[in-house]
Amino acid sequence: MNACTSTSQIWEQHSDKLKNFICSKVNGDDCCEDILHDVFVKISENEERIKWVEKPASYVIKMAQNAVIDHYRLKSKTTQLTEINCKSEEAQQTAIRLADCCLLSFIKALPPLYSEALILSELEGLSQKQLSQQLGISYTGAKSRVQRARKMLKEAILACCPYQFDKYGNIIGCCK
Repeated sequence: MNACTSTSQIWEQHSDKLKNFICSKVNGDDCCEDILHDVFVKISENEERIKWVEKPASYVIKMAQNAVIDHYRLKSKTTQLTEINCKSEEAQQTAIRLADCCLLSFIKALPPLYSEALILSELEGLSQKQLSQQLGISYTGAKSRVQRARKMLKEAILACCPYQFDKYGNIIGCCK
């Protein structure tokens, strides 16, 4: 056990190894220093735990591995959001008009219990936990209500127009 190891000692002993490891995993990406800084913060936050670990080097390398994984997850999500945001302004306006004129009327046609849940969660952006608190129902009840509302909405939309789907379930055609 390393009961006398401090954050600065851990950092001095392992920072070069961590930097080399992180930089090798992000292929010289400019984020290497940022990830290294995040790892240092995590080391500081977990100093007491690291003091008692038999192999602190393995422990901090695992922290670095997790930080690299988090970096790629965040990068993937950011890329997806960028692709979504890069849609043309015209396509976004068309989608908004469609949602305003069509979806809202379908949602309002649902039973009030379900339309309220769908409006609050999907249109007003409440989380299902917040929805449960606002409606005074259990979290599980709120989740079920939203799921049922989504299913009812889907059925109403599909009943409206004869959609055509490919083998993967993607819409390939609609009303003439």
